[in-house]
Amino acid sequence: MNDGARIVAVALAVGLAACAAERQEPPVDDEPFVRRPLAAEVLARPAIAYSGYRRGQSPDVQEYPSPAEIEEDLRLVVAGGWGFIRLFDAGPHAERVLAVIREQQLDLKVLLGVWIAGNPRAHDAANRAEIDRAVALAQQYGDLVAAVSVGNETLDDWSNVKVTPAELVVYLAEVRRRVVQPVTTDDSWLPFMLGEDGATSYADVIEVMRAVDFLSIHVYAFADAYYDSWEWKQEAVPVEQRARAMMDAAMAYTRHGVRAVRATAAGHGLDLPIVIGEAGWKDATPFSPANPADPPEDAIEHYFAHPVNQKWFFDDLTDWVYGDGRDADSPAAAFYFEAFDEPWKGEWGDDGWGLFDVDRVPKYVVWDRYPDRRPADAPAYSDADAVHF
Repeated sequence: MNDGARIVAVALAVGLAACAAERQEPPVDDEPFVRRPLAAEVLARPAIAYSGYRRGQSPDVQEYPSPAEIEEDLRLVVAGGWGFIRLFDAGPHAERVLAVIREQQLDLKVLLGVWIAGNPRAHDAANRAEIDRAVALAQQYGDLVAAVSVGNETLDDWSNVKVTPAELVVYLAEVRRRVVQPVTTDDSWLPFMLGEDGATSYADVIEVMRAVDFLSIHVYAFADAYYDSWEWKQEAVPVEQRARAMMDAAMAYTRHGVRAVRATAAGHGLDLPIVIGEAGWKDATPFSPANPADPPEDAIEHYFAHPVNQKWFFDDLTDWVYGDGRDADSPAAAFYFEAFDEPWKGEWGDDGWGLFDVDRVPKYVVWDRYPDRRPADAPAYSDADAVHF
């Protein structure tokens, strides 16, 4: 038995037995690992990331959206055609979201998050308390919680909540032992390539891939452009065609991420379903290359962030995953990041991804889905307004 398998065995042995929703029991300890499928009916639902924090609200200050605010948000989500939402933790916000869905009988399924705060040496008590909350919600709302994701971007070299693959496997195994839903983790696509990033080796991430029911990967062409991970400048293309060429290249990069991870998994004998856990595009940026205080990796956002660019990316991604553009490379589902802007993230420049602004006014990207909510003074955007290098 290798170290990864031994860790899984130990975690399974110490996991607490718990009944899940609808009186189903998780498998007993000596049963072989059999992957749990995500229901086809759930995967067919267009998916979106939901975090409803408004002005003055954030998990940091422990101010959460009210049930009435959440209901307003979720009715907008349903009206826009989404039926599968991703939540990032199992705290008060998630608890309220699930309660609202049930009480209002909204047609939504949920990928429930388990927020892993960091390595067990410093954060094990908090991590296990979060696991307990998530397990309780997955059991109480078994009809709504379609899957559980343990940890968000914990494997990356740059992560501020980093854990080792072996540590994450322990948490995954514990959650999987206590719930009946499929279990995964959410992370950038690079760790699942099992290669190297500078001095960091991701070879041990194979143990994580063996411990999940499906892969949920993040592919951010927008953020990865600074590292020249794809040809975003498109300097060989005539200026008048460059914006469209850049966005086509962004989608090609997104497709490549899914295709490459699938091939890597297959090369290790793993036939794992792949979901895009996050992919998105900003419509605006607070950064400017003229401001020396703006870090260069953020200042180049002015070449990408625009309502027209956002709409192109959203439409192309949606078509590839759920529309006529679906092909053999398409993921099983994709959670667009994200439904609403979140001002609390603005202090480190991570706001502006929403399809709605913080006042719940739809942006250009979804005006066609909400014609009655289109601003009266809305600009008359055209493709010629898209930005580029």
